[in-house]
Amino acid sequence: MKLFTAPKVVLSVIFLTVLLAFMDHLLTPFWVESISWIVLIYFTLEVACKIYLEGWRTYANSWGNRADLFIIAASLLWVLVHGMGEGSLAFLRMFRFLSMVRILKLMPDTAQMVRGVLRAIKASRAIVILLGIQLVFFSLLGFTLFGQPLPEFFGTPLKSLNTIFSVFTVENWAAAPEAASLLGQPWLYYGVNSFVILVLVIGGFISLSLANAIFVDEMASDNNDDVKAQLLLLKQDNQAMQTQLEEILFTLKSSKP
Repeated sequence: MKLFTAPKVVLSVIFLTVLLAFMDHLLTPFWVESISWIVLIYFTLEVACKIYLEGWRTYANSWGNRADLFIIAASLLWVLVHGMGEGSLAFLRMFRFLSMVRILKLMPDTAQMVRGVLRAIKASRAIVILLGIQLVFFSLLGFTLFGQPLPEFFGTPLKSLNTIFSVFTVENWAAAPEAASLLGQPWLYYGVNSFVILVLVIGGFISLSLANAIFVDEMASDNNDDVKAQLLLLKQDNQAMQTQLEEILFTLKSSKP
């Protein structure tokens, strides 16, 4: 059973299946189908061995195990219902790519990392809402001010939204001012340039930096909690030692004639 449960073996199979997936175009349909079946059978046996060794309750307590079981069951059900046609082969290929997610389970402290991400997302809700409000506000403002002279950037609210989002991410932010400079209207160029700089500073620098700071702080809060717990234990130990020293000093003073 070590062939199906050893982490190194499972990791090797995952990397091998992904490598072969990039070589599908070099293989005949027979080999593609055979490899897909081998991968599916291997991971089915892996799930069966884990359930046998750990027991159903222990196995089902892990979110990763439940995800594995769902993917395996869906793949088997699809193949049994639809047969081995082109759709099933495509589904099996997708299953082989989804197996890459299993690498996360083999990484150290994966559960702690996932908890950190979820906690960071929860803590970032307020700043995400603020970013959304800013995005909508600047999009409608850009559409109102520059929709007619620059229709390729602000012609519709959706185009304006895409332009503002690109400015937020500091991706090709100078495209709109450069397009305005080609129109030969100085007032338009300076207006668009000032507007883009304002959006870039407020959204791209301040708000996104604040969101990143909150996210990183929450991701690292587990380590901070551990440090705080250790400091609290040290403080308690110091207080206990101080109390013992005071009792010893009191005893020594009492024993003097």
